[in-house]
This record gives sequence, C-alpha cells and structure tokens, in this order.
Amino acid sequence: MKYSFLNQWENLQGILYSRLSLLILSIPFMFIGIYFKIIINL
Repeated sequence: MKYSFLNQWENLQGILYSRLSLLILSIPFMFIGIYFKIIINL
C-alpha cells in the first residue's frame, strides 16, 4: 500500500515537472507571437 502510494506520488511529480517545463518552454514563443502581432498591427 505504502509503496504504491509513493509510486503514484512520483508519477504525479513527474507529470507536474513535465507540464512545468513545457510551460517554461512555451513562454518565449508566446512573447514572440505577441511581438509579431504588434509589428503586424503597426
């Protein structure tokens, strides 16, 4: 029981870290997209 709980917790942490890294990677692309939108609107 305890082992499976720890296993689930590790899986949850892995999912959270992967989501967080994806978010961090996507932030620069978001800024680039906003920057291009501003240039096009000008």
